Amino acid sequence: MLSPDFQLHRTKEMEVAARKAIGKDDIYEIHLNGDDGVRLFVDGENILENDGIHGMELITTEKALASGYHKVRLEFFQGVGGSGLVLEFYNQAGKKLDSDDLFYHE
Repeated sequence: MLSPDFQLHRTKEMEVAARKAIGKDDIYEIHLNGDDGVRLFVDGENILENDGIHGMELITTEKALASGYHKVRLEFFQGVGGSGLVLEFYNQAGKKLDSDDLFYHE
């Protein structure tokens, strides 16, 4: 369940838990674009957060990840108006990783 302090004006909310497969040790650039509030956790660490009612806003970070599987949890809520959510991972060479090959639901 989302924490109660994560935007009080939400109309819809969802939490997605999955595992992400990483092919090799690297520093990955992670892009999270959402309308409205979003939070991303990798292996229990909150690495990206953009709370509030707003249109699509891109936030990014870099995270060193070892090869293997990592727990990923994405929390988001939808207020009024438009909606959208995009999560992307890029390797150091700038290549976008194919999410169909990376995620599976537990």
